[in-house]
Amino acid sequence: MVDPSALARSLPGLKTVGGPALVAAMGRPARFRNAAAFRSFTGLAPKASETGNTDRKGQPISKAGSSLLRTTLVRAADTARRQDPQLAKLYFDQMVTRGKSHLGAICVVAAELAERAFVVMRRGTPYVVRDVDGRPVTSEEAKALIAEHFTVSPEIRARRRSAKVGKAPHKALVAHVLEAQGHRPEGADRTRRPSPTSTPAVHPTPVKRTA
Repeated sequence: MVDPSALARSLPGLKTVGGPALVAAMGRPARFRNAAAFRSFTGLAPKASETGNTDRKGQPISKAGSSLLRTTLVRAADTARRQDPQLAKLYFDQMVTRGKSHLGAICVVAAELAERAFVVMRRGTPYVVRDVDGRPVTSEEAKALIAEHFTVSPEIRARRRSAKVGKAPHKALVAHVLEAQGHRPEGADRTRRPSPTSTPAVHPTPVKRTA
């Protein structure tokens, strides 16, 4: 049986389906040096982009490793940020302060959830939901804290959706997650514009020479 102690299923958002998928992909936690190494394994860590002495930040995720594991963590993160005040704060800060889109913020939460999953499996202790000060809270208390302090307003969501982003972060991951949820990519049902009719070659009329 995968995860007989139900440690992975104690993590918010994973439960009976995502928990076993996480454990199967992770294998022995000891094979990873630390939580950051496991996050890199999931493909949710930003790409390294270094030129000379410059380290460019804000790069898209690497998408290395199992796409099933990434999809599992991204979908779990969207549920977890509604159940865990600390993850809710992270999501809130990404959208409100950092100006990320919903999916960009969710990917950040998913990366954090991956690290927490590693800690849970490595220590062999169930996950405990805590407030932002580190105190354990019940599910009811957690939801009340999130509703009061970390709810993103509809106005901000609308602005994030309408804002044009120069770089489309995590494009492949977005398509993968949407397809896994049964959504068609935007514009998939539009009729493809026919290619313009090629212009027939025009042959010049030969000029008759007069004697």
